[in-house]
Amino acid sequence: MKTLTAWITCPPIRLIAGILIILTAGLLWAVRPPSATLEPDAAWMRLYSTGSVQSFYLEIIKDGSVTTRTESKSSIVTRRGKISERLVKDFFQELENSEVFDSMETDKSRFLFYKGTMIRLSTYINGELRNVDVPFESFGDGFAHAFKQIRSQALKLKLLKKGLKGFITAEPLSESELKKFRKKSTRDIWTISLVKIETSDINEIKPLAKAIVRPYCLIPIDSKQMKKLNKFISKHKLKGFRDLFYMSASRGEFRCLILDSHR
Repeated sequence: MKTLTAWITCPPIRLIAGILIILTAGLLWAVRPPSATLEPDAAWMRLYSTGSVQSFYLEIIKDGSVTTRTESKSSIVTRRGKISERLVKDFFQELENSEVFDSMETDKSRFLFYKGTMIRLSTYINGELRNVDVPFESFGDGFAHAFKQIRSQALKLKLLKKGLKGFITAEPLSESELKKFRKKSTRDIWTISLVKIETSDINEIKPLAKAIVRPYCLIPIDSKQMKKLNKFISKHKLKGFRDLFYMSASRGEFRCLILDSHR
């Protein structure tokens, strides 16, 4: 046993063993890089039609947790709960097989006069957050079928009426939108100057921090957090209104909105 121990601890042997470990790790990386093991574990989307106030928001987690928010001219309804994990698995399978993220651009001007149902969908593909804003039919029949099954079960969940003040969501501002704001600010009473906020300050408001990391996702916010957010807006003198403000962060420039959970 002592001879074996001495052989293993011998410096040249340790060096050779270390080299073999590195080479083996390199081979494994070449065969299956870490990103290949990353699959979408959450997706959030909004269905809408251009020029209409009606919209349907759906967030899906791989464990079966879902959140929906349905808005019409007269009402806003929110539902939260769990549905069949099998249906959720089928949905994500269809999402992973979709070529929309690779073949479609997200330039909304292409669909400016499109009258059908649009879908703005966000999810992580190989560890990268991807967003598309395209006609619903772009995803194909398989995705449409999986989505309809998810929606059917989600709309059977109980209504959420208490314990939630609303949602906060952050929408990235494109360069063209920023140019419009800068041009507008020269003749408006109040200017849309995007105040740069430090990450440490943003992290003090957890719903806001999560919204910045997950653009377009509706992040729940309660009454206590809402009060902290209002103080945050006043402290940093962020421009906007009661339910809308603009800010700049390390991840870019954002338009942040506060949405009701029910009405």
